[in-house]
Amino acid sequence: MANLAGFATSLLANPELRSRARCTAEAVAEIFPGSAVNVYRCVDEDGQDAWTPQASRGDVSVRGEMIPLDD
Repeated sequence: MANLAGFATSLLANPELRSRARCTAEAVAEIFPGSAVNVYRCVDEDGQDAWTPQASRGDVSVRGEMIPLDD
């Protein structure tokens, strides 16, 4: 995905959130070779806002399911 048009096409071809997050992680990793990328989204979980991991790329791991937002 070397250009913006390719990235946009990839997003349009993948209607599900996790697949779009994966495309985003791949695009960022291509822009910054050797980098590790996590893509998160903000959700309301039982009345608490939190970040949840959606996709990863590179030498990285996700240790938790949610990261609470600080008020």
